[in-house]
Amino acid sequence: MDPGATSLNDAVLPARTKLRDGFRLVLVGLGISVVPLDTAVNIAFPDITGSFGLPIAMIQWVVICYVLTHAGLMLAFGRVGDMWSHGLVFRAGLGWSVAAFVLCAVAPSFGSLLFFRFLQGIGAGLIISCAPAMVTSLYPETRRSHALGIFTLMFALGSAVGPLIGGALVALCSEQMRFVTGQTIPVDGGAYTAL
Repeated sequence: MDPGATSLNDAVLPARTKLRDGFRLVLVGLGISVVPLDTAVNIAFPDITGSFGLPIAMIQWVVICYVLTHAGLMLAFGRVGDMWSHGLVFRAGLGWSVAAFVLCAVAPSFGSLLFFRFLQGIGAGLIISCAPAMVTSLYPETRRSHALGIFTLMFALGSAVGPLIGGALVALCSEQMRFVTGQTIPVDGGAYTAL
């Protein structure tokens, strides 16, 4: 019997179960990577300030609106996930994030960009609050640490790749680099569709 199997059924089909759970882990990892991929916005700060004609000191609000919102709402959204469903809250966060990314990309003013970043923070809070619970529910205790390690690796890769993507988009697009905020739409939408 497979040491990670939780019943005789799992022992009969361990390869199938491992493949299905691995696919789910990758999807949750892609969904959670939307949050750290947002570091791409940092590369576009000079272009954002130039587009809106702002002093560079004002750009801090782009980060504050996002981080403060998702950090402040994580516990509440985690509780909502406990009550309703972690998968439901996670999917709601992915959908919410796609909408907020689109709104940020077309923000007509700095004030509206800040409001849309606040909306992005809500989506990030929904995603990040339930993703670890989803991963732990996929695996039995004997395999859980391995799954959480892979999940954490995917989150870290999102943090590392975000500035690279942001830099490439800043180099390719010369006008109104607000569109960098929309760079995670394919990742977010793909994970949402597959889940």
